Order: sequence, then C-alpha cells, then structure tokens
Amino acid sequence: MKSAKHTHRANCQNCGSLQAIDVLTNKIAKHGYTVKGWGFFNGVCTGSDRLPLQLERTYCDEQCSLQGHYAARLRETAAKYETGEIVPDTCGTGTYLRIQKPRNMWEQEEILVPFNEGHPYFQKKAVVSAIAHCNMGAGQREHYVATMQSLAKEIFSTAPIEVKAKAPLLDVKNGLRFKLDNGKTFEVRSLVKRGFSKSLNYAVCFNVNSPEEKLTISKQSIRIYVTKHGIVGE
Repeated sequence: MKSAKHTHRANCQNCGSLQAIDVLTNKIAKHGYTVKGWGFFNGVCTGSDRLPLQLERTYCDEQCSLQGHYAARLRETAAKYETGEIVPDTCGTGTYLRIQKPRNMWEQEEILVPFNEGHPYFQKKAVVSAIAHCNMGAGQREHYVATMQSLAKEIFSTAPIEVKAKAPLLDVKNGLRFKLDNGKTFEVRSLVKRGFSKSLNYAVCFNVNSPEEKLTISKQSIRIYVTKHGIVGE
C-alpha cells in the first residue's frame, strides 16, 4: 500500500534541519544519508525516527550535553599541549613521499617520525598544529551547542509546519499564450525536444502581434513567465 504523503515538516533534534514528519507517528523522516551502490543507505542522522524538536527536546539536550563535554575535554587537551604536559605522538620531517591514489591521482605525504626523534622546528610545528586542531574541534562543538540550544528555545512547544499542497504543473501546449517581461505576447505553436531530454521540453512560439517573430523557449521558462504575468486571455 502506498504510504500517505507528508503533510507537515519539523526540525530534527540532532541536526536542526527541517524535515518531513510521519503523518501517524509525528517522527522525523530518515535524512542525512547518501544512497550507495545497490540502493543501500550510507549514514543516517541519529535524529531520524525521533520526535521533532517542536514536540520533544530530550535527545537534543543529551547531544548538547555530550558535545559540551567533548568541547571541554578538547580545551583541556589544548592547554596541556601549551604547557608541555603532553606532546604529540609524531612530528613531521619536511620530507615528502609521492603517493599514487585511485584514478591516477598523486598526493604528497609527509614522512613522520616519533616526536622525541624530531627536529625542534618540526616538534614546535606539531605542537602548534595539535593545539589548533583541539581548539577547532572544541569551537565546532561549542557552536553546535549554542545553535541547537537557541533553536530549541525558539521552537520547542510550537506546532510543526504544515506543508502547503503544490499547485499542479502547468500543461504547456499548443495555443497557450504568455507574456514576456518586455510585454510581448507569444503563442505556443509546437513542442520540440532539445538536448538530452526524452520528452518534448521546448516550445516553438510566435509573437501574437508580429507573427514573423519566432521564439524557441523551454517549457519551464514559460511556466515562470505565466507565474509572473498569468496566462494571456484568461
């Protein structure tokens, strides 16, 4: 049996994105995935199949707490690198190997050595890089927490958003008259196929007031003009 169409959208508790919700359970639809190979889902947002942030915020608060702890630990680790309490496991040497990648692509990869065996210049460089990496990760998590908490404060306990039914696609056919932005009125006389389309995707039109003026235009462009100016004669 074909499932019912989504009638409402709401925000995911994990990523905050606006997604469709199930008409029966109010739970967020699967999202955050890519389709691989034989049609398998690869990766799904952990906010999928949960109630949206408008109706519940428990999972959102749990994730914010978790990411807040990660951020604090990263800040602590950065501070330890700065004081020399800890050091990176390895550091660079300034020497690179040329590594072949798929599709005949080549990349340079620096040769690493144990930190205690490295040159002071490269040891310092490794420490600076480790501090920057920790602070960047902490900053990203802190931004996530601030963004999600702000969103939760704004929309929690509000109603999901109703999805308005889409208007049917205009049937571009012979005899249809439409107006361009310059005020000229054209009439569709025939439909043709252009490019790699398998359907008749363009229309051959003539100026109603100057029949010698011909215009070949995509059906989608005609729909845009009709949306702006209406159908001439109606």
